[in-house]
Formats: sequence, C-alpha cells, structure tokens
Amino acid sequence: MLVAAGAAGGLVAGIVGVGGGIIFAPVLFYYFQMIGLAPDLLTPTTVGTSLLCTTTASIAATWRHHANGSVDWNIAVRVGFASAAALFVVVRFATTQPWYDKQLFQLAFGTLLLIVALKMAFFAKTPTTSTEAATSRPAAAETDYDSAEQNYGQGLLIAIGSAAGSIAAAVGVGGGIVMVPAFHQLLGLPMKRSIGTSSGAIILISMVGVVIYVIAGWGTGGSNSGYVSFVHGLILALPAAVTAGMGANIAHRANRTMLRRGFAIFAAAVAIRMLAATLI
Repeated sequence: MLVAAGAAGGLVAGIVGVGGGIIFAPVLFYYFQMIGLAPDLLTPTTVGTSLLCTTTASIAATWRHHANGSVDWNIAVRVGFASAAALFVVVRFATTQPWYDKQLFQLAFGTLLLIVALKMAFFAKTPTTSTEAATSRPAAAETDYDSAEQNYGQGLLIAIGSAAGSIAAAVGVGGGIVMVPAFHQLLGLPMKRSIGTSSGAIILISMVGVVIYVIAGWGTGGSNSGYVSFVHGLILALPAAVTAGMGANIAHRANRTMLRRGFAIFAAAVAIRMLAATLI
C-alpha cells in the first residue's frame, strides 16, 4: 500500500506541482492508525513523515521542470524562505500541542483542499495564448519574475510563502496547494511555470519541515528521529522519486485547462473523504 501510494504521490507531484503531500498525508494518517500508533503521536508523525516524502518527490519533479525551463528560482527561493519561517512558528505553537488532534487535522486538511479545489475549478485565470507559449522559452522566467515584483512587491511573495509554510506545517503537504493557484492567479505566471516554481519552493519548505519535526519530537516515545518515521517515509519516497519525473513530463505535454481541472477534481475527492471521516 505504501509503495503504491508513493508512486501515485510522485506522479501527482510532478503533474500539478503540489509535492505529493495530498496523497502522502492521508495515506500515512490511516496507515499509522492501522498499526496502532499512539494517539498523541499520530498527527505530528503523519505530518513530519509526509514532509519527508514530499522532499524526495519535489526534488525529482523540480529537476525535470528545471530542465524544461519552467522553474523561476527567484520566486521559489524567496517564497521558500518565507514558508520555512512560518512553518517553524506553526510547529512550535500549534501542531505539536496536545489540542491538535486527529479530528482537527482531518478538518483542517479537508477544508483547505475543498476551498482550493473550488477555486481552481471555477475561479482560475486563463493565461493568453502568447503568455502560455512563452513557457517553452527559458528566458520567460526572468520576465515573469520582474513583472511579479513590479506589480506586487516582495510583500506578496512573503504572504504567499507564509500561507504555504503554515499549511505545510499543519497538514504535511509541501504548500503547493496554496502556491500553484497563487502564482497562477496573483502573480500571473502561466500554469506550467506556476507548477514548476511551486515544486522548487517545496524543496526548501519540506526539508526545513523535516528538520523541525525531528527536533520537536526528539526522544518522544523513545524515538531518536522525532516525529518523522524514516522507514515508512522512504517506502513512499523512493517510488515517488521515480514517478515524479514522469509526472513533470506529462505536465509539459498536457493542456493547461485539463491540468487545472484535474487538480481540482483530485483535491475535491480527497477533501470529501477527510471531512466525512470527522463525522464518523
């Protein structure tokens, strides 16, 4: 089950630039419940281990997106650092506290995904043909970034990063479910460049997240790896690394409208499943 989920998560990471956490997190959540992990360790270990898987998938996907000229590293690095700072705050004061239990995790995860799914399905901005065509030229990244800073300033990039980092800390995803629509709709980046840039930022976000969750849970329950299960994480991460590059290649051949709608449908399905679980 974990190997299959890892392969699916990597494919999703490459196609829609979300790091794969929207598959890794719920699978790990239910798996850890099934093997009887202590309730007080369930949520933080799910989040920390999911971020480990996300790191591997994002590195593989970003490598391919970069080769296709679709990663704007100026945006990715700035947003990534802002996300890392927000992630530290949320882990320190929220997700490692006793009140952040599995019901709250499911509610937060499901609600977030449902909102993003609806936004991507019905309110996404469609780029012009000329703008979309520019994604095939590596020089487009510099133009897109200059436009973003001139129109919105560094403050908007920090805001996007802070929101992504908070989400990453809370539910174990890389933050792409925030960054992809934000890059596309607020910064005006073409969809494929939004996906590639999101993948680049997720590398920094998830790596910092893993370190923070290891430190936060050090010695908890006798573990010397904190709230990160490296064994289970690698079982998902290794197949994800293989399929993430495949997903990135698919993203560069697929129609932009199909990408957006496919992302929305998948996110809505996961959201409904998580929200339904809170009522059982």
